[in-house]
Amino acid sequence: MLSPIIGHNGVAALFYRCVSLRSVDNPWLIAIQTAQGRDSGLPLTELRSALTQQAEPEAATVNRMLLCGFREQLASLIGESLTDRLLRPIWSDICPEQPMQDQTS
Repeated sequence: MLSPIIGHNGVAALFYRCVSLRSVDNPWLIAIQTAQGRDSGLPLTELRSALTQQAEPEAATVNRMLLCGFREQLASLIGESLTDRLLRPIWSDICPEQPMQDQTS
């Protein structure tokens, strides 16, 4: 969905940036950054594995922060309006408790 707009590398760059920012407070995320080469796609399996190794409240909080951070990074590149239009169809599935306009971390 986002790749046609910012490219596969753009999506990956946003993902890795969000992981990097969160790894300051959650050092267990560092392993995701080194799990595989950045040219081989997103390390979503590694992310899922790392999240399942954490206590459920911490995993949920970090996952939400990663998603919101991704949204914020995307909005800084393509604007709030386009970001909201692109993410609206899936936002309620990935973050049902949080409206599109309220991405606090």
